[in-house]
Amino acid sequence: MNSRLNISDCTYTDWESWSDCSKDCDVGQRERTRSLLSSPVETICSDETKQTEDCNIQPCATTTPSCTPWQQWSDCSASGCDVGSRSRSRDCFGNGQSTYDAEACYSDDPSCLSTTPICTDGKVWMDCSNPNISICPIDCKGYRMNSECTEPDACQPACYCPVGQVENEEGVCIDMEDCPCYSENGEIVVEGATWIPDGNKCEVWVALYFTANNCGLLCFSKCEYGQTVCDPVNDCCDWSDWGHWGVCSTTCGEGTQNRYRTLKTGNSTSCGSNQETAACNNPESLECIDCVKDGITYQRGELIPSMSTQCQDCACMGNNEIHCMNSTSKKIDGNWAAWGEWSTCTTNCTGGIRHRTRSCTDPLPLCNGLSCPGDNEETESCNQGISCCTVKQWESWTTCSQTCDGGKQFRIRGYEDPNDQLICDVDVKEERDCNTDPCITICNVTTWSDWTPCTQTCGQGTKTRDRSITGEVVADCPDNLFETDTCFAGECVCADNEKWSNGSECRRTCANRYDNLGYCNEIGCVCENGYYYDDNGNCVNESICDICTVNGVNYTSGETFPNPINQCEICECIDGQESCSRYCSIPTCAEDEELSYNPEDTPDSCCPVCKPKPKDTCTLRTKTEVLTASNGCVSNGSVTFTYCEGGCGNSTYEPMLRLNGDLMPNSKSDCKCCTGDKQGEKEIVLLCPGEGTQRAKIDIITKCGCNLCADSGTKANKHKPPPHEKKRTPDMGVRPGAQEE
Repeated sequence: MNSRLNISDCTYTDWESWSDCSKDCDVGQRERTRSLLSSPVETICSDETKQTEDCNIQPCATTTPSCTPWQQWSDCSASGCDVGSRSRSRDCFGNGQSTYDAEACYSDDPSCLSTTPICTDGKVWMDCSNPNISICPIDCKGYRMNSECTEPDACQPACYCPVGQVENEEGVCIDMEDCPCYSENGEIVVEGATWIPDGNKCEVWVALYFTANNCGLLCFSKCEYGQTVCDPVNDCCDWSDWGHWGVCSTTCGEGTQNRYRTLKTGNSTSCGSNQETAACNNPESLECIDCVKDGITYQRGELIPSMSTQCQDCACMGNNEIHCMNSTSKKIDGNWAAWGEWSTCTTNCTGGIRHRTRSCTDPLPLCNGLSCPGDNEETESCNQGISCCTVKQWESWTTCSQTCDGGKQFRIRGYEDPNDQLICDVDVKEERDCNTDPCITICNVTTWSDWTPCTQTCGQGTKTRDRSITGEVVADCPDNLFETDTCFAGECVCADNEKWSNGSECRRTCANRYDNLGYCNEIGCVCENGYYYDDNGNCVNESICDICTVNGVNYTSGETFPNPINQCEICECIDGQESCSRYCSIPTCAEDEELSYNPEDTPDSCCPVCKPKPKDTCTLRTKTEVLTASNGCVSNGSVTFTYCEGGCGNSTYEPMLRLNGDLMPNSKSDCKCCTGDKQGEKEIVLLCPGEGTQRAKIDIITKCGCNLCADSGTKANKHKPPPHEKKRTPDMGVRPGAQEE
């Protein structure tokens, strides 16, 4: 069963902005996300990292026309010589357009064109002598309902209502202001009549005839304008129809979806909700699978070992989402190892120091753990109160005591501190032989020339002088006609952070600054106190000596960093040198166990664990480590390679019965070894100290199996026990390749 994580508090990034709505209308959906930053000890975070909400819930604009098509024209109402009308109607949807249309029509009676008829019902004869007279509106309904009355193309003589009058329902001409009111459906509304208008069930309209004129002008205006009084229905709620259902809140399993409506009239606090929610389900969605990684299914909360690392746990979050989080349970704060031994004192006299270091390796700080507090090195004074017996520069040599046959000359120097002559045994007087040539009796030799100028303008140099033989070279002529001697041209001007030394101080570098260099007799410039020569020959502050430079990157003292050559090690900068250690140890396994680098057993390939050995198995395995060739070169970083390991069943080694003088073998065996099939090679770059880089090759093993060992079969005089559970691992020699141990 896979390991699981518990749910607890977590930290997240801020929510990102909402996405665009998925629809412009009719209930779309938008989402926003955030990311998990970290989690507590062995936890999995259950807080949502994605939120969705409905948007643009208003209904989409209808594609239905604002008015229905006109119905067919009615029959013409004309009789005799009276002008008639025909009408048609349509339904319109609250946009103020006319729902009634009428136009004039005439009978086909030919007598109306030849005689002047007698008009009835208040009509009068018009012979169309005045072309500007309008015949619209024709009747009361057209007048009150804002009819789209159509004027005839040409006037036709007939009986018409006088100007200012229209026909009523009975066809009698009456004044326009005497026309009754009509409802929006074209029905006559008498005074005091009530009805509920279309589109607003929360109002009751009451028709009031204040004056005929007001009724005629305002019959169908909005209710607050007059002749039609609108009485509200108490506690009435007028809703639009429900819209379409929105998107399901989840793509996996049980979720919810919403639909909405609009409150046209009523109190939003008492008329109920504009939202209705229903359950929805997507059981067949692929996202319903919790997580699948490398063909393995994981439940929500299960760790995924193949993705977890030394410092992170990766777990299934559901919906096939996997999150990797820093695990505080793997966080390890560093602790100091014991101090090392004190170094020897840098001098045998006053002014010396000794030095010791310690490393932050007990344990190493890992997974954002705290570094060790304090310093990883310390120094202290030593050999205090012991004189250093510092001496001055040598004076010049005295004149030789003899001009020939060997003489002596001397030079002296004094102590910087005169009191040192009582306690120090440094040589302050030197003597040497001079003029060792025999006194000349026959050979003619010139006297020595003056010494040449010193070869150096400051510090210690050399000077020369010579002489020559005049005349015949005879037996007692000297061989040495040329002499060289040291000379001192005065103290030199030293570079920054340097001072002049007459030989009592040592040349100290960053590398040897804690070494005891003994007595130094070097004359020249040395670094001032607290400064040391770096690799470029410059005197630098001791703090610069403590910096480690690895692959061009500087690390301060005590700073830790991954080993660029071996990924399994953490290095610490100590005293200007990197000290590297494995961040996890390789355990020593029992006889029936073996090291496992399998990701299902360990989250880090650098940290193998002991697992029971598989029985009677020969398996292809993978290992990652720094390889060392037979010439001492090492691979440039860790190398991942395959090898064969495992047992191949029982092996036997049996003695055989032999007769005296029998030449038969004395034993037999059927040993099998776990060996591999090679399929190609890959090239490895090696780092060779002092030689740069080299290239080597390593076999690529692709298949393992149990085969007869090389020394199996019937053997004579073989007493070596058969190999058992041999391991075939690539090695690197002159030409590295797979070898059997």
